[in-house]
Amino acid sequence: KKVPTVWTLFQSVQTVGTSVVTPVPFNSKEYDDIARQKYKWLYDINPESQIFRWICRNQIMVQRIKNTIKEHKGKRILCFAGADHNYCYYDGLVGLDLEIKYPLI
Repeated sequence: KKVPTVWTLFQSVQTVGTSVVTPVPFNSKEYDDIARQKYKWLYDINPESQIFRWICRNQIMVQRIKNTIKEHKGKRILCFAGADHNYCYYDGLVGLDLEIKYPLI
């Protein structure tokens, strides 16, 4: 299955009234692949900026989730953020001893 690139996704976005419609749902592995491509591209353009604005920010967000998991052991926790952060959440939590339900369907 071919994953759309950032550019092909950008080209296919349609505005309907005040809503934006994309061919790839935000809550999906496909969108995560596109977000990864986008942030790799931005990193290639300006690594220092990307480390500060994106990578560190996401590491802080994931660490806060890990702290919450530790504090509320055995509890169900719902985490949500902007669509571009989903892959960072998943990558940062996937190796832990917990059940991740993603994507939510």
